[in-house]
Amino acid sequence: MRSFLSDRTQRIAYCDRVSEVVVLLFGVPQGSVLGPLLFLMYIAEVFSVIAAHGATAHFYADDGQLYISAPALSAANTIARFVACFTEVDAWMRASRLRLNAEKTQLIWLGTRQQLEKLPTGDIQLLSASVRSQSVVRDLGVTLDSQLTMADHVTTVCRAGYYQLRQLRHIIQSLTPTVAQTLVQAFISCRLDYCNSLLYGIADSQLRRLQSVQNAAARLITGTRRTEHITPVLQSLHWLPVRQRIMFKLAVLVHKCLNGCAPAYLIDDCRLIRPRRSGLRSSSSTIKLEVPLTRTTFGDRSFAVDGPRVWNSLPASIRDPSLSLTVFTNRLKTYLFRQ
Repeated sequence: MRSFLSDRTQRIAYCDRVSEVVVLLFGVPQGSVLGPLLFLMYIAEVFSVIAAHGATAHFYADDGQLYISAPALSAANTIARFVACFTEVDAWMRASRLRLNAEKTQLIWLGTRQQLEKLPTGDIQLLSASVRSQSVVRDLGVTLDSQLTMADHVTTVCRAGYYQLRQLRHIIQSLTPTVAQTLVQAFISCRLDYCNSLLYGIADSQLRRLQSVQNAAARLITGTRRTEHITPVLQSLHWLPVRQRIMFKLAVLVHKCLNGCAPAYLIDDCRLIRPRRSGLRSSSSTIKLEVPLTRTTFGDRSFAVDGPRVWNSLPASIRDPSLSLTVFTNRLKTYLFRQ
């Protein structure tokens, strides 16, 4: 730890000229593996500041999200709490040699259409910046809309996927099938898979849009015409359809939760169903999870509901946390293919 933090220097190269070497007294190297962990340790106190205002937060390195849950009718009080929390966080960061950029701050209300109609539409003054609530924001590469339909995110993924397919179409004749499949995996499939567990339970029309991107990629690699059936093509490429890829991601995430390899706030959502009689012992292959009751569509799409629901739908031979991750994913993919 001492060698990582001490004797750090930097200099600037510009137009074939190099500045003098300057000793660094603060900070960690950008792009390092240990840097984000040390940064989170450094700002650990800010979570107590946020909790004092009845709010919660998530941080991914220096990218933070602040959450406050409240009824729609108490929006004015919620805004006051948010502004007070934001101001105190800014004061803490200034005292800790950090800077909170209010101009880059985005604000979004999440709720049903009826709830959103009850909310104020004016700007909110955060420090020196005037922030207006937005209907769509971007969070770590995911586009979120105020009703969490994920329609804007699907549009963004489809637009990027079709753009990459148009670029590949010009050179596809010069590539071997293996190279073409590798490029599609790097530029299209990774976009379809990124954070796709958030898409469980969205409208079928949105899933069909994503499936069309995958179908177009498969046709491009194999030279299949649009009039030919796509299912045999996907099977020949060993690609799971989009809906099954989402289930795959959720099931793997639950498996990691049951083995303590996921964040605590996700592990807490995976609660085992205990036997009714204390004398009974459930084997690991019959483990099922509690599916909490909800009264809203938002609740139905949460990981606390969808994760256990997907896990409980798996066969007993797969629903075994003692399996290694490699064995589990192999069995899971085979099962989803047979479906």
